[in-house]
Amino acid sequence: MKKKPDTLHIPWYRRLTLQIMALVLLLTVLPQITLIVFNYSTLRSQTLKNVQLNNYLHIQAVSKQIDAYVNGQIELLKLLADTPALRTGDWENARYELERLQSQHQNYSSLGIISAGGIARIQTSTFGDLLSTLPSSYRDSPCFLISMDGDTCLGDMQFVAGFGQRQLISIPILDYARQEVIGVLMAQMSLRNLLDEISITQIGESGYIYLIDAQGQVIAHPDFSLVLAQTSAASISEAVDFARGVIETEEQVISKYQSLGGESVFGVHSSVPVLNWGIIAEQPEDEILALSREQISVSTTLLGLSLFVSSLLAVGLTYLVARPVGQLTITVQRIAAGDRRARVSIGKRENEIGDLALAFNQMAGSIQQSEEALQQSEAIFKSIFSQAPVGIELYDSKGNLVNANQEYLNIFGVDHVEELKGFKLFEDPNFSEEVKTRLKNGELVDYEKMFDFELVKKLELYKTTRSGKHFIHIQITPYQISDRGEKGFVVHAQDITERKQAEEEIKSLSKFPNENPNPILRFSKKGKILYVSRSSTPLLTKWGKSVGEN
Repeated sequence: MKKKPDTLHIPWYRRLTLQIMALVLLLTVLPQITLIVFNYSTLRSQTLKNVQLNNYLHIQAVSKQIDAYVNGQIELLKLLADTPALRTGDWENARYELERLQSQHQNYSSLGIISAGGIARIQTSTFGDLLSTLPSSYRDSPCFLISMDGDTCLGDMQFVAGFGQRQLISIPILDYARQEVIGVLMAQMSLRNLLDEISITQIGESGYIYLIDAQGQVIAHPDFSLVLAQTSAASISEAVDFARGVIETEEQVISKYQSLGGESVFGVHSSVPVLNWGIIAEQPEDEILALSREQISVSTTLLGLSLFVSSLLAVGLTYLVARPVGQLTITVQRIAAGDRRARVSIGKRENEIGDLALAFNQMAGSIQQSEEALQQSEAIFKSIFSQAPVGIELYDSKGNLVNANQEYLNIFGVDHVEELKGFKLFEDPNFSEEVKTRLKNGELVDYEKMFDFELVKKLELYKTTRSGKHFIHIQITPYQISDRGEKGFVVHAQDITERKQAEEEIKSLSKFPNENPNPILRFSKKGKILYVSRSSTPLLTKWGKSVGEN
């Protein structure tokens, strides 16, 4: 018959192999993965924070640049409006002042003076003709009405094809003598050069800045086609935040979204307060996270090498540890199954595993010897217990019957020990309360007791074939049954009814000499008086002798 292969060894070996490999990978690779993820997360977070801060400071600087430029132009126009020619209505000299300003500052595409009645008194243009954007009547123009109330007004920016972006500015002309506004100085300021300069501003390698108006329309962008198409940036998250009045701070988290060109970018925004514009800085995600992704690539390569080395290490550990431990496991299972002669094959292994196998074999030998000695001891105990000429009962610490030998069953008239199961020592009516108390206190109890088996039957303590009353000599000894201090009770019982009867008979016979009316004396061979009956007392008195004398 073909012997079945030992399938027990293979699963354990493979299982232990996988466990060792998993442990090696856990201890070598997992910390590296954790460190890579932590470093990448930290580097990415710090990079985004730095980009957010740098870009925010950049657009803040651009915002201040625009504010300074526009406020400078407003102050220049206020100086013009404060000249004597304009304040006195000297239109000839006023025209000269306007033309002189235009010649010195090319950024004013047109200038005009509007009377209090809304009629254009003077209009000049750098293009040699009057622009259509300056109508002949300004009575209903919002900026005209605002300036007639004494305030400076900045109108909506206009885009004029061929000329670029224009910003309307109106300044009130005040007659100090009459303390009233006599007209309005209106100027169209060209923003083309300023916005072109801002549009070509570069952030990083490919980042950029662009401007939107209060409605979200692009008014300056590196891609000028977006300006020409009057593209709306209302879908951009930063534009939405600007429209809502969300104020960006240096600590705010940078936003990620799709740019107007469909590229994934990170952006921040700020505002240009003087014009109520929004300014947005965007930088491509690929550029910002290039360093972090490069680190991930390098770390992944190193992780792969570490994984390869860890695998080799796991294979080596498997050969050195898993196979011997697998053999050890099989031996342990055989011993647990009852084969106490099983041993681990040590071979020529002179290392810690070999020492472990040797120690295990020694331990297994000791266990085998101890078990054989225990089995021998148990056999002797069982022989003594079953063949003892006295009855023996064993009880646990609570007084519950554990076992009883055959002689005990005979004494108490019980066929099988199972019939006594459930019997409790402290509920036996044949024991007095004093005896029970002494037992609970751990004292040895030794006494002779007349057992009433009729009472046992009446109380149905257990089934018994004996009847009547019998003298039983009882000795109960407390003993320790575990290392935890638990105690039990061993009961020795012997039926002494026949002995008691013989003693009573001897006692009865011993009364015969004293009850005889005739003197009875017993002497030793040497004539010493050993015994005298009660009726021999007068004779001893006559002799002058006593028991023990010759």
